[in-house]
Amino acid sequence: MSKAQAQTSSGKSYNRGQGRYKRGHDNSTDDDGVSSSRYQRTFTDEEKNDFVNYQKEMDERRDRYERIVKLSRDVIIECKRIIFQLHRTVTVNTSEGKEELLKEADKRFNEVRNKLLRQMAKELCYLDQYYYVKSYDWALEEYIEALAFYKFLTSGEVLLYSEVIDALQFVDADTEENKKLYMELPEITYLMGLFDVGGELMRLAISEVSSGNSETAVNIVNYMRLLYESYEFLGNIIHTAEWTKKSQVFRDCLMKVRFSFCG
Repeated sequence: MSKAQAQTSSGKSYNRGQGRYKRGHDNSTDDDGVSSSRYQRTFTDEEKNDFVNYQKEMDERRDRYERIVKLSRDVIIECKRIIFQLHRTVTVNTSEGKEELLKEADKRFNEVRNKLLRQMAKELCYLDQYYYVKSYDWALEEYIEALAFYKFLTSGEVLLYSEVIDALQFVDADTEENKKLYMELPEITYLMGLFDVGGELMRLAISEVSSGNSETAVNIVNYMRLLYESYEFLGNIIHTAEWTKKSQVFRDCLMKVRFSFCG
């Protein structure tokens, strides 16, 4: 029996898995009879210009992102210096000296706002700010921390979200129409900034207890307890690793302040 007859009678193909054409070769042809494997796609001038424009746009976004990051670093550095200056109010014995330090801090806040934050708002003008939010939200957290610490020292009250929003509104005096500038403030950024003030309040409370001023320490405990209970009220609405970490740190600071009375 021949091989062909054996294949027919058994119903099995001896060429199974062996295509009619060799793999890796496309023998299809176009209408002109030319093999399509030889056809090469070319870009039109319009398509090339589109890609050039895409490249320019991406470069501009990246450059703007880096400029905002640089401004954010400057904001953080200056806010840390302001916080350090505010801590010096504990070491000053006279009310006039404390008032002078607070006035100097207020002046430095205005410089941060009018120079650095205003420039950031100009960079973000008429753009989707949430595209760049990761380049400046960490600076706003530090700014909110410093502002919240300053407000506690001056009034003993909590810094409100609306107050920060107002501080991030500007008028561009360089233009004839005095167009309005602003920075987006995500609610989570505001809450994270308030979390950070717990560490500064803890240091202040321990310093006050060491100097025998327990009244200020009691006010700090009440302030932090109220703030912590407000965060606890949110429950699991915000559940991120950073939120959990800052919540635990804030709670630890609160407990250390409370234990400082028992030292």
